[in-house]
Amino acid sequence: MHTRYQQIAMLDEETGELVERRLEHANGEAKEFYAHLSGPVRVANMETGSLSAITPN
Repeated sequence: MHTRYQQIAMLDEETGELVERRLEHANGEAKEFYAHLSGPVRVANMETGSLSAITPN
């Protein structure tokens, strides 16, 4: 994960739509995006390099 942003792709299983977005950390966009997901959801994380643990609130 990049320290300034996350590049994500998500699939709407009902419509088959694939959406790609860049979520910024500094302005709270990434945190807000994940806070508004309605469950159940499946999340996968792929990164390179070192990464500190991410703990949801």
